[in-house]
Amino acid sequence: MRTWTAWAGLLCVLGLPGCSKLADKLVEKAQQEAQKQAATTEANQAEEVDKDGELADKLSNYISCLNGATRNVFDSKNRYLDWVKDEKVGPTGKERIVYGVFKIHQSDSCIKDLDAAKAKKPPLAEIEAAAQAYRTALEKVTAETKAADTYYSQQDYKDDKFAKAKSMHPTLMAAFDGFKAANEPFEAKVVAMNEEVGKRQLEKIAKDPDRSLEFKQRTVVNAAKVLVKSAEVKTLAELDQASYDANLEAYSKTVTELDDYATKNAAEASKVTLFSSFVGDSKELLKAAKELSRRKRDNKDFAKERAMFAHTVEGHPAQVIDKFNELVRESNGLRYDSLYRDKAEAKAKAAQAAQ
Repeated sequence: MRTWTAWAGLLCVLGLPGCSKLADKLVEKAQQEAQKQAATTEANQAEEVDKDGELADKLSNYISCLNGATRNVFDSKNRYLDWVKDEKVGPTGKERIVYGVFKIHQSDSCIKDLDAAKAKKPPLAEIEAAAQAYRTALEKVTAETKAADTYYSQQDYKDDKFAKAKSMHPTLMAAFDGFKAANEPFEAKVVAMNEEVGKRQLEKIAKDPDRSLEFKQRTVVNAAKVLVKSAEVKTLAELDQASYDANLEAYSKTVTELDDYATKNAAEASKVTLFSSFVGDSKELLKAAKELSRRKRDNKDFAKERAMFAHTVEGHPAQVIDKFNELVRESNGLRYDSLYRDKAEAKAKAAQAAQ
């Protein structure tokens, strides 16, 4: 309808001399306008994809920090508090086992990622401000844990009767707390924006029949995110079994659908790097998630399980989270380039043969 609007004043009564030629010209003009509009729409869509591509590229640097340095810091804090029983008191010198504290070994790579992200388009004022606060807190906790690691790894507490251990405790805990305070808004902003980009990408993929495998794979990850969120509990009593089981069933369905599609389209799945590993990890997460449901059903608490190795305990929320992290790492490593290149080449050959 929009194509013909510009011609509204040109009226033609069929059957009069010259009407057919005028009609032909109108049709030709309409076709040209339609092609122009289609080209404009395609260009706008391409521009939107490019913007999301830029945004996803920038966010990937931030996400690398969250998956690496952030996890290091919390692992370090957990390591420390596994043997320091009261974080308000700190080391007493009476501990039977002294584990020390982990260094933040991914701090340097995260700093490089933050610098790289800042130089990339588009500018994201709020996230970049949060990233700067995150960086400052990361540098502080990195320095504190490095000093503490040197002290504990050299077992210097045997020489000073834990004097330095006691004096370091307040600053070490302040660094952990400061990092947590900086990480929370940074992570929330990055995750929220990444979810928006992911949603738009999934909507585009859903419309492309050539990307069915990728669509099903991404659907598995999305369902896994919902599932693992409901599994993030500190006590078994906190777990809402009805809600958790509903999320578990939804996740199980996506895994089955992906596995069935990959089995029926084995040649297609084989062209995606690490795809079989992803499917394997999706099943491992499903198994761990089922064990947590069974533990809740049987009221088998995990409170007395060793916190440091909780991810190895069947039915422990920590294991579900650990398996989810493995799934995400595999998902980030998937490469569909070869598959889509082959499909594009096949279409081109088919088009040539049809001419």
